[in-house]
Amino acid sequence: MSQSQLLIRSIKALENTSIEYMLTGSEFDQSRFARRQTVELFGLGVKVSSPEDTIVMKLLWAKQSGGSEKQLFDVARIYELQAEILDRGYLDIWIGKLGLEGQLVDMQRLLDG
Repeated sequence: MSQSQLLIRSIKALENTSIEYMLTGSEFDQSRFARRQTVELFGLGVKVSSPEDTIVMKLLWAKQSGGSEKQLFDVARIYELQAEILDRGYLDIWIGKLGLEGQLVDMQRLLDG
C-alpha cells in the first residue's frame, strides 16, 4: 500500500467516526490550538492546521531545540507563501504568550538573507 493510499484510508476512517483530527507535519499540541482548515487532498476534505498554528508550533520547536534552522526556514517559507492571509494579531498573541520573539527575529534574519 502506498503512503497516499494509507493516508486516504486513514482519513476516511477518521471521517467515519466522531474523532476530531487535524493533519500536521509532525506532533501538534491541539490542547493549545484549535484552529483547523479543510483542504482538498486526493478528492477528500482533509482537516489540517492553520498556517498561523503551524508557524507558532515550528517557532516553539525551534526554541526547544536550541534554534533549529530547519524549523525557522519552514516558518520563513510559510510567511513568504501565506503573507497576505496570515492573521498577524493571532500570531502576535501566541508568540508573546510562548516567549517566541527571539525565534521570530531569527526567522526574519533568514528572510532578509
